Amino acid sequence: MSAASRPGHRFSFCASQFPADAGHRGLTDAVAQAMQRPFRLQPLAPAAPFTYRMDGVMLGLTMVARLHTSPIDVHIGPSAAPEDNLVVEVLAEGQRWLASQGGVQLAVGAGEALISMGGLPRHNRVETDAQVLILQLPRRSFSALIDDTPGRPLRRLPADTPGLATVRHYLQSVLEAPAAADTLLARLMAEQLRDLCLALMRTAWPGITRLQGPLAWSIAARQLVAQRLGQAGFDEEAAASELGISGSYLRRLFSTDGGFAAYVRRERLDRARLLLLDPGCASMRVIDIAQACGFGDLSTFNRRFRQRFGQVPSQLRDEQRPPRRTKRPPPSPAG
Repeated sequence: MSAASRPGHRFSFCASQFPADAGHRGLTDAVAQAMQRPFRLQPLAPAAPFTYRMDGVMLGLTMVARLHTSPIDVHIGPSAAPEDNLVVEVLAEGQRWLASQGGVQLAVGAGEALISMGGLPRHNRVETDAQVLILQLPRRSFSALIDDTPGRPLRRLPADTPGLATVRHYLQSVLEAPAAADTLLARLMAEQLRDLCLALMRTAWPGITRLQGPLAWSIAARQLVAQRLGQAGFDEEAAASELGISGSYLRRLFSTDGGFAAYVRRERLDRARLLLLDPGCASMRVIDIAQACGFGDLSTFNRRFRQRFGQVPSQLRDEQRPPRRTKRPPPSPAG
């Protein structure tokens, strides 16, 4: 990535906010060098300064680029956008972001994004000060979920594209407070970002479809569970029927979770605990929460809850209530 130098303007990377480790030291050094020479940026390796490990795959998130300029030209060569990477560039701040590729020019406004997949060179032009958030997903992080997808042409995503605002908020929040790469929150964010990007891909290139591989089925099954937790009759047979797969195949998808029934029970109990701790649900009775989470009777709910959390639901709720203030007797009149 390079740009023609213009006095008084600079092109800075936010990557310096992220801690360097041995795997990313080369990239961090390249960014530091680039910031000393703002307009001579070398193409960066696909590995990002901020990554999550998910299902054995490093999911690279390159969240960079605050451009202080009016205007500046940025040339992106093939080595900066490998063919097996999905690249989403969100204009978080600024008024206009022009991009051209293969003779096609696109104009992007605030809140909108560019999406591309493929190594074709591209020319970008930013006409006002801007913040561009760039997300790169290695193909291997989503190849099991979609059909065979070669390089795709550059597309513009309007600000109201389903999922785009959520992607933007995720990227901005990570830039403001980078999470540790081994936390549960980081994993959840990575999974949701990947699924959101799959939705953006299908919007940009309607020909893309999901595959029916084990990973795709596993994700679909877990999404179905989340949607049906409140249904007491939702069980393995109902899930397999709705997904259109056999019960034995469904059981294999949850073999590492102790089985389908155990997974659903844990999810129901975890949701119930969140509701019990939520001040906004303080008016709900314990039995109402049990039913909202798919438990048919209160005794079963209490027993399962105690097995998982070491206390019954009412004890957990009582711990969250502020202590009552005792009334002092009025002072006696002076004799």
